[in-house]
Amino acid sequence: MTTTTGTYKIYYARSPEALLGNSAPTVAELPQTHVFVRALRSTDLESVYWTMQGENWSPRGEARPLIARLGLSHTSLSLGDVVQAPDGRYHVCTWSGWNELPD
Repeated sequence: MTTTTGTYKIYYARSPEALLGNSAPTVAELPQTHVFVRALRSTDLESVYWTMQGENWSPRGEARPLIARLGLSHTSLSLGDVVQAPDGRYHVCTWSGWNELPD
């Protein structure tokens, strides 16, 4: 895996169906299918994944008000969620890791 330190942007799926990981949006569809949650400095997608697990970034439920305000139902980064890497490419979380999103 390539390591690129920088700012990663995290987008959570609006629909619980997307969390099943059976389909991925295109970059153009992202505003309709996902919600921007936050940006964070990290070194790679795997680090982003572990940082965005609820027990890590919201151990005492700090993220619940943000998640509710955004109309989302999950705190932890999950299947179907998307991360934009510092190089501008978008990646969707899948059962087997990360897949780059098509334009």
